[in-house]
Amino acid sequence: WTFTVGQGGGRVDLVIDRTEFVAGSMLDVDATLLNARSQRVQWSNVKARRYAQIRTDVAAGDYTLVIRGGAEGTPANGFSNYGSLGSYGIRGSITNAGPKDTQAPATPVPGADYLTLRNHNGQTFTGARFGFLSDGYATYPAKTDLAVTFEGSNCQLQWTSFDMEVSSGCQYDYVEVRAGDTVARYCGKTLPPTQTFTSARSVTVTLHSDEAEEESGFQLQFQCDEVVPTPVPTVPTRVPPTSVPDTFVPPTPAPATSAPDTLVPPTPAPATSAPDTLVPPTPAPATSAPATLAPSVDTLVPLTPAPATSAPDATVPPTPAPVTPAPETAVPTPPPTPTPTPTPTPTPAATRLTLRNDNGRTVSATSGTISDGYSTYVSEKDVSVTVLGDNCLVTWTSFDVEDSENCKYDWVELLSEGQPVGRWCGGSLPQQYRLTGSGFTVVLHSDEAVEGAGFVLDFECEAPPPTPVPVPWFTLKNENGGSVAAVSGKISDGYGTYAPELDLSMTVLGSNCVVTWTGFDVEDSE
Repeated sequence: WTFTVGQGGGRVDLVIDRTEFVAGSMLDVDATLLNARSQRVQWSNVKARRYAQIRTDVAAGDYTLVIRGGAEGTPANGFSNYGSLGSYGIRGSITNAGPKDTQAPATPVPGADYLTLRNHNGQTFTGARFGFLSDGYATYPAKTDLAVTFEGSNCQLQWTSFDMEVSSGCQYDYVEVRAGDTVARYCGKTLPPTQTFTSARSVTVTLHSDEAEEESGFQLQFQCDEVVPTPVPTVPTRVPPTSVPDTFVPPTPAPATSAPDTLVPPTPAPATSAPDTLVPPTPAPATSAPATLAPSVDTLVPLTPAPATSAPDATVPPTPAPVTPAPETAVPTPPPTPTPTPTPTPTPAATRLTLRNDNGRTVSATSGTISDGYSTYVSEKDVSVTVLGDNCLVTWTSFDVEDSENCKYDWVELLSEGQPVGRWCGGSLPQQYRLTGSGFTVVLHSDEAVEGAGFVLDFECEAPPPTPVPVPWFTLKNENGGSVAAVSGKISDGYGTYAPELDLSMTVLGSNCVVTWTGFDVEDSE
């Protein structure tokens, strides 16, 4: 008899007993529970009893219950399984059991996320991701609202199973998909269509149930790309004029309206008789004096007085206009030199590591994720991966490992520079850690039975310092008569005590060389 336990695992509590009233009196029940890899999870053949019992916690996956006729003692003093025949019945319960098509694939997809609304309700998953999402129950519970959100671009949902309560307009139980302004609800037994959301930046999947008539739920496959940032519009910069007019036109002065001391001198009239007789010019109206004439400040030209309005005997010499300097040759102002826009340094892609594929590796990385790499991690494993980086921040985002006292069966351990930081099991997320060393190691250990869904963690590290380049070391002993091209290095004689009667030399090819002596001991002489 085969059954499936959904994401998050469940518990098997079964009693298999003979049914004497339908020819079961000759049966001694032998029961074995096998997992999907035909490995024995539990075996039962109770001594001196005719029934068997299977009681154990199990991880998500497929299971088979195998019933055989048992034996006890010897044929001479007991019986063999040859004569152990009859009918039997099964009573008990299996929590979180359901049809196989509501669960993750039997063969895990490397790098895929296996999510359930049951275990990840209210969580948001960002960036490029792909995997499987289900409700996480054999039969989803009544009166529930569960949701998961994916933040990414071009998210695609492809439904692989769907079983919800049938109702007109999906008014009772339904699965709702919300992407931006698009909202769709589905119920019944028909698979919804495959959907790709090209414009929405997030997609939320919600399961709602009322107080009655629950079904087996749904499963879908999802895939999202990284969100492409919206380009910032460029505001055009106004460029100032690059030239100045060649002719400077002075402004025309406003006509004088009051004070007589602001009079502009008039243009003198041409001489009409003897050139040596100076005829005073008639003053021009104050409103039409050309602004471009300026009298010399050294010579005062007498004017014919304007009609007297008060004292006709007084001649008021005009106030010379200010001297307007000749315009200088205009020098064009060069436009400002544009500041070059720095080229942004590309952000390195996040590293994705799995203990399944990267066991034993040591990787230099500044950010990424580490997971066990299985939908349900396998039994009897010790796998690990090491990340090199400084001041790493480790944040756990998913955790499901067999629970036990003092984590004696299955556990995940975190080490910093070989020193243990912590060891965890169960279903609670470990706390966030800032590791001050130059790297960390994640280890997963499992025993022979009861596996969980595993773990996922995110990490961010500072880049490790660059590996120093070794300085070449040359010796006259080994390089005698040779030439080397090098930008730096050390030269020594190459002996503990140099030998007698030697003439050794070597040549370094380079320019602007600086030579610094760090050790010197040669026989002294006059």
